[in-house]
Amino acid sequence: IEGGSIEFELYNVTADGKVDEDWEMDVIQAIDGEDETVVLDEDGNFTAWWDFNDEDIELSVGSYLINITDSEDLFVQVEFNVITKTSDIDTRKTAFKIGETIAFNVESSFAQDESYIKVWEPSGALYWRTDDFVDWVKVGTIQRILYADQVAGGNPMMLLDDAPLGTWTWTWYDEDADELDDGVFAVEAAAADVVAGLVEDLTTDIDELVDEIAALADDIVDYSSDFNSVKDNIAAVADLAADAVAAAEAAADAVTSVASVAGEAAAAAADAAEAANAAKDAADGLTTLVYGAIGASLVAALAAIVSLMQISKRIAG
Repeated sequence: IEGGSIEFELYNVTADGKVDEDWEMDVIQAIDGEDETVVLDEDGNFTAWWDFNDEDIELSVGSYLINITDSEDLFVQVEFNVITKTSDIDTRKTAFKIGETIAFNVESSFAQDESYIKVWEPSGALYWRTDDFVDWVKVGTIQRILYADQVAGGNPMMLLDDAPLGTWTWTWYDEDADELDDGVFAVEAAAADVVAGLVEDLTTDIDELVDEIAALADDIVDYSSDFNSVKDNIAAVADLAADAVAAAEAAADAVTSVASVAGEAAAAAADAAEAANAAKDAADGLTTLVYGAIGASLVAALAAIVSLMQISKRIAG
């Protein structure tokens, strides 16, 4: 009935369905710009609100029912839940690459209308200030801001090629510029730049390896030359060794010959010694006779001299 009054009663029930506690609700409706008690319009509908922070009602976390009764004693029940206040935000990733778009996971128990995020680059310079968050989407009991609605000046927050690498910071503010949360994320080089850098490094490494191989080839040539010289020296030493072996064999033959001659000389010496001994024995036997003959000869000579002296004297006389 148009203009009919509406009564609101809030209560909760126990597990077995019994009413545990109930409260009268002061529900308000705006009529011609004034806050008025709720009445039905011509279609039997109404739009109104209730201040959850009513000092006369203290609700804990849990499920509640609102009983709405009109002047005809017709009623309807609406269930609602009281949950812990949630206000959570974090970056979509801990690190973004050049060319990617910065985005946040923003959640709140109620829409933080006209809240916004500021983003600073590593130097501390302000890089972005998002547009106010106004298009909140309810998912279950949580309000969220879609990635597509996180823009700055109407544009996605894409990291351009000249964006500095390093650690960036951000802060989420409410409509009164009070800080709600803050955090950091990293900005890294684009994957293509990383690959290009790796290719460049690999090219440099290959060039250095080519130089090292060339130097090694030169060393191998030098080593080959040295090896040939060593081989020639080894051949010369082998020739000298062969000559030395031949000389040793000749010396051995000579020693053998000398040994043979020495044997013969030894035999001859033995024969000579034996002959000498025999001669000595013979000489010992002849000694007396010889001395006697010598003495006789001396006597005869002396007699001849005496005879000559006598003849001489006679001639002179």
